[in-house]
Amino acid sequence: MAFTDQPLVVGDTADFTLYAKKDGVVWDISGGTVLLYLRKPDGTVLSAFTATISNGAGGVAHYQVADTVLDTAGDWARQWKIEKSGVELKTKIIYFSVEPALA
Repeated sequence: MAFTDQPLVVGDTADFTLYAKKDGVVWDISGGTVLLYLRKPDGTVLSAFTATISNGAGGVAHYQVADTVLDTAGDWARQWKIEKSGVELKTKIIYFSVEPALA
């Protein structure tokens, strides 16, 4: 399990959270679909993970990545895709680092 003030380490779980905005304002994503894409350090893009919308009116969704997903040390990337009422938006790519485990 990762701590909020610690870097991610191979084998950690991670809870990634989306705060959706459209045209600069909070986007009510109620009834929509939110997917999380992860790209490994070698460039492999993992299959989309379906996120949980925890506060649709507030534009909040999250996905908790299992401890088997972050299996490689290095620079990773994540991107969200939101689909609602025929509109599809992708977030900017967010880069993050996963450190090797010592044991």
